[in-house]
Amino acid sequence: MSIEINNQTSEVIVKAPLDGKVLENVERQLFVAALTATGGEVCKAAALLGCSPRTIYYRLDRWGMQAQDFRASGAQNECA
Repeated sequence: MSIEINNQTSEVIVKAPLDGKVLENVERQLFVAALTATGGEVCKAAALLGCSPRTIYYRLDRWGMQAQDFRASGAQNECA
């Protein structure tokens, strides 16, 4: 599966096999792609996805991940 996010046009391109877990896999890949595109800035990723930062933290916890996994060394995340 591959997901691409174009920050300039807000386009999302998803290519995924129909294997019965498409929605779950797409959701996870969308969150990972958004966090990667924003350098792990949860508030920016949430705005990009149209959800709350709390939703991102909840999903990351469910998947055994942390926002800092996507941040550059020493970078902090602050919501304005």
